[in-house]
Parts: sequence; C-alpha cells; structure tokens
Amino acid sequence: MAWGRIFTKKRLILFVAVGLTYAGLWFLTRQFGVPQVRAFAIHAMHTPSGYTEAPQPTNRFDGRFYWCSTHAYAPFLVYGDYGWQGGPLYGDGGSALYLWFFGRTFRIRELDHWAS
Repeated sequence: MAWGRIFTKKRLILFVAVGLTYAGLWFLTRQFGVPQVRAFAIHAMHTPSGYTEAPQPTNRFDGRFYWCSTHAYAPFLVYGDYGWQGGPLYGDGGSALYLWFFGRTFRIRELDHWAS
C-alpha cells in the first residue's frame, strides 16, 4: 500500500478541520464554560452567609471561607473542586464533573464529597 493513497490531500484537510474544530470547542469551553460552571457550583454550594472567598484551596481552619476551582477537561466537559469551611469541624465540599453546553450547565457526576 502506497503512502500517497493513505495521506491524500482531502484526508489531510479533513484531519486538520476536525482538529481545529475540536480545539475551538475546547477553547470556547475554557473561555465561557469554565466561569459559568464555577458560578453554578458556587450557587449550588449554599454557602452560609458571611463567608469570603479564599484565593486558593487551603488547609487553614481559622475564619469562614469558601473556594471553587474549575478546569476544562475536554470540549463541554468541566471539572469543579469546591468547598467551604467555618472551623476545624464545620465544612462541606467535594468535586464533580459538569456538562456545559453554550450557557446550560448540568452536573453529570459527583466524584468526591466530604463533610465535617
């Protein structure tokens, strides 16, 4: 079998077009889906009033704070890690996978959950 038959110009153009479409959808998910899923996860946490956002996940136990970190795993698939703490034995959190589709967010599966 000749390589010229396998890698034709049409197949190469198709391969590049599919790759660019995949990368473009991933970029849209990263730019628009990740912030929307983050807002959705924070709203779904039902954080008690008076809590402030921590700049990053932390292991400190003083004060009342919450955090939420989201990342695009693939086009339309977003991973979220979230939680809140009000002391050493008072808090809740976990991680989940979300499906984002142009403004709509659906929680697919909870991967981890903790409460104290």
